[in-house]
Amino acid sequence: MKKFSLLILLWFVLSHSYAQTNSSLGLDCNPKLNEQEIGFLKNMFATNNYDFKNKTIGFAAHHVKKICRIETIGLSGSWPIDKKQYFAALVQDSCRKTVSKLLVLDDDQKKESKGFDAIVLLIPRKKEKKITDRSIDHWSEVFGYRTLNYPDNLNLVGNDNIAELTDEDVILFNRIYHDRGFDFKGKKIAFMNPHLDGRESIRTKKEFIEKIKKHLENDFLYPASEELEILSEEEKKESGVYDVMIIYQTKRSYKDQLIQILKESNDRK
Repeated sequence: MKKFSLLILLWFVLSHSYAQTNSSLGLDCNPKLNEQEIGFLKNMFATNNYDFKNKTIGFAAHHVKKICRIETIGLSGSWPIDKKQYFAALVQDSCRKTVSKLLVLDDDQKKESKGFDAIVLLIPRKKEKKITDRSIDHWSEVFGYRTLNYPDNLNLVGNDNIAELTDEDVILFNRIYHDRGFDFKGKKIAFMNPHLDGRESIRTKKEFIEKIKKHLENDFLYPASEELEILSEEEKKESGVYDVMIIYQTKRSYKDQLIQILKESNDRK
């Protein structure tokens, strides 16, 4: 009985220590790792001798249908997952039925993936031998289906409703929409929701940034599916003061109507 009690105490101490050590793992979906995540993965893949510092890391699952006899959520297919999902799966896998493989991308594969340096793949242990060097080409292509645009300064934006963009706002919008070739520095944005009527369609910077943050709580990429309308000189004058409109997702163009709403709103000031 005494020996059993000692074993229980040892298990509790080790579990508590594990929780403390890993309390900073998978707190967000940012493909850039924090110091604890870097250290954890460095130890996990010690034989690879890979430096995770300042690297952009993708995470993926390949047919992990169950972990310790419990059906998984979001891991049963063969697709990218976010960092939070990955570390949650590791915590769940007390029976060690999964294994992680590190796929390091070469320059061509990095380009194909649109910016990832390596991919950590979670698979059932029994499927480990099926992962070969050819798998890297497949996964770099899979990750390249969407544009890598997770901003590193989410905690520094969305705290004000000032129309003018702060330096941090500029960094955020340039990152989110970097594939559009537009520099937001010194620009004024009109955030428009055409699904609302009249002046209600004019939304705030804070609301829109919260929309971005909400999505990135469970994704490592922002889809940036809004319409980015860069205004001509004539349209800028007509709208009042705006350089560009970010229009909430819609199947048809409301550009002219929205410019008219901005003009009427500006005339009332």
